[in-house]
Amino acid sequence: MTHAPAGLGRPRLHLRETGSTSERARALALAGAPHGTVVTAGRQTAGRGRQGRAWSSPPGSLSLSLVLRGHDALLPLRTGLAVADVAGPEARVKWPNDVLVEGGKVAGVLAEAHLERGEPAAATLAALRGGDALAGRRVAWAGGAGTAAGIAEDGGLRVRLDDGGETVLAAGEVHLLDP
Repeated sequence: MTHAPAGLGRPRLHLRETGSTSERARALALAGAPHGTVVTAGRQTAGRGRQGRAWSSPPGSLSLSLVLRGHDALLPLRTGLAVADVAGPEARVKWPNDVLVEGGKVAGVLAEAHLERGEPAAATLAALRGGDALAGRRVAWAGGAGTAAGIAEDGGLRVRLDDGGETVLAAGEVHLLDP
């Protein structure tokens, strides 16, 4: 009997509680889990956020990690857009992939992988630009400050610097300086 390749979400491991869905998914990936394997949990007690920050989720929330093989560099951006789409028309994406509703964070995406650069998809970039929560706002990051000026062709955050120059942030964390 021949089986079609698994899509996203199969096989699935659901846990009532776990330390980290990412760690479980990583272990499964290293053991050869196929593309699309998903680990979900109703509560996560020792997850990781950006820059090694602790991330936990209360009972009743959804923590999810997915094993993906061979996807493009814009995947984390696409994921933020997909979550914002589900969150509703008021949702905005805070680059690179936090989802805000009424200014409050309702979801975050942490991609951990070596993703090769591919040709960016115009539709993904247009959607991200249309829901950009940072455009025109003052931002700061570990290396400086400036005004967010939209999304670059490679998915980075364009920032106008105070001295009139411009930079593109490819990764990292930005903070809003204005409320």
